[in-house]
Amino acid sequence: MIEDNNHQNFSFNGTAGAFFGIWIVNILLTILTLGIYTPWAKVRTNRYFYGHTNVAGSNFDYLASPITILKGYLIAVAIFIVYTVVSALAPGSEIIFFILLMIALPFIIVRAMAFRLRNTAYRNLRFRFDRQYGQAAWVYLGIGILIPLTLGLILPYFAYRTNKFLITNAGYGQSRFSLQCGAGDFYKIYLIALGILIGAGIIVAVVMMPVMMEMKTVMEQAAQSGVEPDPATMGAAMAGLPVLIYFLVLLLYFGVFIYIRTAVANLVWNNITLDGGHRFESSLKLGRMAWIIFSNMVVILLSLGLMIPWARVRMVRYRMNTLVLIPGGDLDTFIREKAEEESALGEEMGDVFDMDIGGIG
Repeated sequence: MIEDNNHQNFSFNGTAGAFFGIWIVNILLTILTLGIYTPWAKVRTNRYFYGHTNVAGSNFDYLASPITILKGYLIAVAIFIVYTVVSALAPGSEIIFFILLMIALPFIIVRAMAFRLRNTAYRNLRFRFDRQYGQAAWVYLGIGILIPLTLGLILPYFAYRTNKFLITNAGYGQSRFSLQCGAGDFYKIYLIALGILIGAGIIVAVVMMPVMMEMKTVMEQAAQSGVEPDPATMGAAMAGLPVLIYFLVLLLYFGVFIYIRTAVANLVWNNITLDGGHRFESSLKLGRMAWIIFSNMVVILLSLGLMIPWARVRMVRYRMNTLVLIPGGDLDTFIREKAEEESALGEEMGDVFDMDIGGIG
């Protein structure tokens, strides 16, 4: 794609070799410090990826402090230790911890998003996330609990509400993001996915039926003639058939998963707007996404994990190369005005709970 005044392409100029050096050092130091180095590993990883992501001639910045992340990490480790000890001393108490975790989930999500966005900057202007705990509780608990009760029928609506919650509460400086699509657009994607599942399932059944009928015929003929079929041949066929069916079903679900992921990503990005008429355009391709994810998995397995940096850089580069910012006006003027508004309001003070909890990126 060619950039013009109305189209600013995102790009990622990092390399697998450079990130491998960061990644392997992160792994070694995390092991040697029994996990204490995890926050520093996360910061180094994020700063590399943010710093090599560019749009309109400027890179992003990750501003978080490893010490702040360490506080959240230590709290998470302490909670895990308490959970392990109590579960060992009082079997069955796991359900209580699970309920408490579910209750705390909206708080955790809001705090994590607030931390992540406040520590993300573009042209020295930070992003932000409004702390709407009530909305988070309604979306993740109120609607989320209905998924099993509705046998998954509400899942597309849940996907819509989670995306809407995360996007409409996010902002850049004092401007706000919004999502222009509706729940119906998500239902279309999931209905197409369901259609693919049903259609592919019928095709698999049609293809496998002659094979199963042939095996049945061979066994019947053997019984009528009194000649026993070769045990080795029949054993291999009986063992191989379930494996083949399992592989086809697994491949089918993999394809549907990639379709949903790709379609939702394009839908959401193509309907995000920012104050001033700025919007985005995503052009992820299903075939390309499927190939990248599948080949990444194969290469990672064959390399015993050593190709993880290559796989991650490869995916990020593709996603950035298919994302475009379409400004609604002069981008430099917009950012300058928002920076002046931000400076006038002052920077909000964080507190001890406003931290990020995460592993190695």
